[in-house]
Amino acid sequence: MWRSSSRRGEKDGTSGVEKKEQQSTLSIITRLQLLDVMLGSIQGSNGRHESSNKYAILYLDAFTTQILSNICGIADLLDYGISLVDNINNTKPTKQDKVYFVTPTDANIALLTNKHKHSSNVHVFFTTSPSPFQLEDIKKSSQLLGHLVTLKEANVEYVMNPDARGFTTGPEDALTRFYCHGAELLPEYDEELYQVANRLASLFVTMKEMPSIRYRAALPPESHEYPHGLESRLLVTQRLAVEVSKLLEHYQGSSQVPEGETCELIIVDRGMDAVAPIVHEWTYESMVYDLLSEELTEGRNVYQGHVLNDKDAMFVKLRHCHFAEASNKITEYCDELQSKSGGKGRNQNVKEMDLKSMAKLVRNLPKYQDDLRSLNVHVDIASALNKQIDSGRLTEFGALEQDVIFGNATSKELIAFFSANQLMGESDKLRLLLCYSATHLEKLDETRQSQWQKLARLDASEIKCLRNLEYLGVPVCKREGGSLSSSLSFGKGRRKKSAVRRERNVFGMNNDNFSLARFVPLLAEKLEEQYHCRLSEDEFPYVKPPSYLAGSPQIHAPVSTDSRSGHSGLSGHPSPHSHSREVRSISSFRTKGGGSIAPNASSASGAPGMSTPAKGLTGKLGNSKTNTSRVFIFFIGGFTHSELRLAHHVSETLGKDVFIGGTSVLRPREFMESLKTLA
Repeated sequence: MWRSSSRRGEKDGTSGVEKKEQQSTLSIITRLQLLDVMLGSIQGSNGRHESSNKYAILYLDAFTTQILSNICGIADLLDYGISLVDNINNTKPTKQDKVYFVTPTDANIALLTNKHKHSSNVHVFFTTSPSPFQLEDIKKSSQLLGHLVTLKEANVEYVMNPDARGFTTGPEDALTRFYCHGAELLPEYDEELYQVANRLASLFVTMKEMPSIRYRAALPPESHEYPHGLESRLLVTQRLAVEVSKLLEHYQGSSQVPEGETCELIIVDRGMDAVAPIVHEWTYESMVYDLLSEELTEGRNVYQGHVLNDKDAMFVKLRHCHFAEASNKITEYCDELQSKSGGKGRNQNVKEMDLKSMAKLVRNLPKYQDDLRSLNVHVDIASALNKQIDSGRLTEFGALEQDVIFGNATSKELIAFFSANQLMGESDKLRLLLCYSATHLEKLDETRQSQWQKLARLDASEIKCLRNLEYLGVPVCKREGGSLSSSLSFGKGRRKKSAVRRERNVFGMNNDNFSLARFVPLLAEKLEEQYHCRLSEDEFPYVKPPSYLAGSPQIHAPVSTDSRSGHSGLSGHPSPHSHSREVRSISSFRTKGGGSIAPNASSASGAPGMSTPAKGLTGKLGNSKTNTSRVFIFFIGGFTHSELRLAHHVSETLGKDVFIGGTSVLRPREFMESLKTLA
């Protein structure tokens, strides 16, 4: 659903300074690309369309609606000559000018050329390049060509998360599409992987950045006791990295991205950290999307008609707080608002006010009402979360869950807990078993699985989630012919011996003032290693070594046993079938170093822009370029809210832009449902 937004901050009670701090470089540049560059190119000086002096209708499809709605609102579009937003499937005739921002699918091309009847000016913006066949269909449409004024590529194929440091590309069911049994044999596999690569590449074109690309590399195990096709699934990150590299080479040739590397992109999969999507997180935002997921509507971030995003100043202040701290802050806000409502001005007789005082009172009324409305919503949310915690005994459950993850509890504690809590929901029981299986490798056998299924009262489809972790490369089952965890290597010589977590306060993420705040995603350790230039090139090799490492030994990508030569795409872009299965190292090339040519405004919070790293956190640093450039982490299979919180924390702590992207934003129930589909 499309919602209006304020441009200046008065309507939502947020000052211009606060809004700037809440935005990121990525969200600012994406907004500029869609509004100023795309819509601004067809706008006249009077705010209407240059060619007709009229306001226009903007037609969107489902995907571009997601893109645009998280960037701007109706109030913003009015400034660019758009009076109405409609779905492209609505073919009702109109005399107004038409602006199309759509993906170049065959269905959209057919609607554009045949179904829609055009009687005024038409401006068409595709998210990416249409195929030559689609361009031919457009050329053949005489009734369209007679009114066509603009035909361009917007080069924006990613969706900004309501949180300004996250973005998604789809598909939301990427875990099933790329990691299920036989996925690599499906005819649409190459096309879907290419689509993800194309959407990810469009982000760097928009940002005017050229990344050095790294990926999580896991070599297939020597043991034969693992799900068939695991070799191919472990190479998905590499295939995507190679595809993105090919696309960006094409854009380099047309000078759409810089010649030298300006940032770093690290592509990972969910097998790197299968615990983060399962464990109960105790920060406000994570709890809302986990425990109240069934009450969220529309774009899955609307609670009782209230949108939870960066325009909600109270939500921004609460979202990364531990729930106990957030509850205290809500109480403080209630007291503060109550004192304001009973303070000077509201009890004063209007007749006794001078004009200046009266004007100030009137100006504050909308902000007061918005603050009160937002506070009421968050009081309701906190109450609903408290009910969930009490009814599900989540405090006791969460303590055991974290003890399991950190190796302080055994399977005996699990059995005792299930025996004493027979009425606990099946979903929570399954989450606890998944946490144990993902951190205590190769412990699951038929006897233990049967015992757990009986005690937890889970059906066959739920218990198979445990074994299906193996499709992500997590060895949970016992082996007769040797340990899979000892044969599953990451690059050269790295052995995955144990997945039990160590308690570490990485980047100061742990909060010792509150219980149940021990868990930190594994991504924190990888970002710490990347910041200190210690990220292993065996575990995370480069597709091609960046220019500033040109003199270093080159780490080559492992060669796939399933490779085939490719050919160029018809539109001048690499073909979607050219390289996704041709997984090999790309020959080294030298580039001239160059800084980012993207806008980089300064900000005290590190977003947007970059500032000096915090004292005591710099450590012994290596190449300065890797410490100051932006870092993009992309999760095939989706990222979690805890990982998104990490991006904010690292950006603010180190003054370094960190962005988290993925095929989707994962919630525990969705992740478990996806696990069921893998076998």
